[in-house]
Amino acid sequence: MFSTIRYFCAEKPEDPARRISFASSAPPLLRSMLDEIFTVIFLGEDVPARVQWYYKAGWRELREEYDRHAQRYAGKPGWDAWLAEWTRVFDATQADWGITAQEAAKLSTIPWWPTPSQMITANRVGADARTFLEYMRDWFYREFSQEDHLSLPGLIRRASNFLQPPDEPRTENTWKKLRSDWVTYALVLFLAFLTEMVLLCGFDLRDRCAYLWGVLREYSPIAAEVYEARYQTKLS
Repeated sequence: MFSTIRYFCAEKPEDPARRISFASSAPPLLRSMLDEIFTVIFLGEDVPARVQWYYKAGWRELREEYDRHAQRYAGKPGWDAWLAEWTRVFDATQADWGITAQEAAKLSTIPWWPTPSQMITANRVGADARTFLEYMRDWFYREFSQEDHLSLPGLIRRASNFLQPPDEPRTENTWKKLRSDWVTYALVLFLAFLTEMVLLCGFDLRDRCAYLWGVLREYSPIAAEVYEARYQTKLS
């Protein structure tokens, strides 16, 4: 996702097929980057149990998708081989992913994997993580979700510049400002994700992360705020 944002928001190398307005596609990808951060922090609170929960919930989703296909397409030309292959996949992964016979028989007994908002409810994470994730939800995730779903606030922020005359000087300047903002968000979120992976896995890279945060904070108040909200303490 970061590489995609970096490509269509880039100025160099020049690419005649890349328009500056392509940068308007960044917010949904920024939301996905936030999903990664929420997931890593949530998993890190109880790795063994939550990794198993992640796989079980995924198995349920795949199985329910298979059931919908089987109900609609079983017996139709070209479908039986595909359905049979997926049956073999479920048989092979059921034990490996910790799915009991009772859970396989009644998929509703397997809890859904939580959404980012659900991850910070019901004391599912510690106080420090909850405070940080609430901050990320309120100041980042909500805005990018609006732009992803194109609710009115998101549509205004993401698409209003398309209504400006293309030859109006302010149009290109607005695109440049939006592009700059979205690239900054991408850098901050990418560094946050990398830092979370370093903290979770215990890599000996804390000093490098702290250095990168120091550089980014010099140019971005957003980076400084995110750093102070979590990583200043974690990397000290």
